[in-house]
Amino acid sequence: MDEESKVKIYIHLAQFPTTITKEMIKINFEDYKCLINVTDEDGTLHVLSLDKLHEKIIPDKCSFRHSEKRISITFKKWLETKWTELIKGSGSKDK
Repeated sequence: MDEESKVKIYIHLAQFPTTITKEMIKINFEDYKCLINVTDEDGTLHVLSLDKLHEKIIPDKCSFRHSEKRISITFKKWLETKWTELIKGSGSKDK
């Protein structure tokens, strides 16, 4: 896969109060959105909702990996364009 065709983001696990295993992570990819749910050992749900991604992604080709230190999320771009930001600017007129 060409580097221009994907975007990677990382979530460092040191920020969570307990150990995080792969089974505690649920990620839902949609065309312009990614919802990340992490439930820690205490049962606390941590949510990161990335609405309005910079460009369209291919949900079936997106993935994540879990390691001891971080969650690595790979977005497969619909078009091979350069992303200057992860989320479309908050000043846009869309909802």
